[in-house]
Amino acid sequence: MLGFESVSSPEEFIEFIKEHGGYDYSFEPRHPDLRVSHVVKGGCHLYVLTNEGENTINTVLRTRITGRAELWDAWRGAVTEIDPIACGENDMSIEISLPRRESLVVCIDRSEKAVPGVKGFARKVQKQELQLCWSIFDNQRLIKERENSLVSWTEWPGMDAFTGTLIYETSFIQSEKGNCRYLLDLGEVHEIVRLYINGHDAGVRMWKPYVFDITRWMKSGVNTVRAEVTNSMANKISGAKLKSGLIGPVCLVKVYETN
Repeated sequence: MLGFESVSSPEEFIEFIKEHGGYDYSFEPRHPDLRVSHVVKGGCHLYVLTNEGENTINTVLRTRITGRAELWDAWRGAVTEIDPIACGENDMSIEISLPRRESLVVCIDRSEKAVPGVKGFARKVQKQELQLCWSIFDNQRLIKERENSLVSWTEWPGMDAFTGTLIYETSFIQSEKGNCRYLLDLGEVHEIVRLYINGHDAGVRMWKPYVFDITRWMKSGVNTVRAEVTNSMANKISGAKLKSGLIGPVCLVKVYETN
């Protein structure tokens, strides 16, 4: 006898591999667009996660490796300590939210123990659409002012074949800075945007979601916004008349986290 075992479905085959092949992690639920590489370096387990799809993946990484966990976001240069939603002696669960076409690294340091039984955070989210008056510049030349309504600049006379960068500037008032995270959601943008908050570079986004964490630069009173938007070359090269610019709606998102 060669000791073969039979399986009746792809799901059963995956479970068999996980049980007998030394598989130390899984995702619940699984997702066809999620790609994973597992690397062990200096006693740390690194799970490199990539979303190859068009929608945000929300899942839970369940691993037999336990320890202090961090989330590394190389694109934004941010390292965040993770509170597992469950943790036992050889079983830890970590909640993951991975936007479309983005990558994250989960680092688990086995030399530092995780706190068992951590329930994580409850999140309360408030989203407010900002009614703003935008000044739009081509270099230093003011070409348009828009109040509350943003449209593709291909709808403006003489701009349907324009390729380049336009600058959007505005400001809003935050009466009091609360104990929460502040996100600025620019809504629909075509195609690349660099954002500045109160003169600070908040980063670049090249695809949706065009959401920026602006917590560190927010202040009570007037907050200034500058968005440098660059469109596709297709409008100039082929006359494609693709949507261009900041279209919105632009929203301020407040995220409250409590035990």
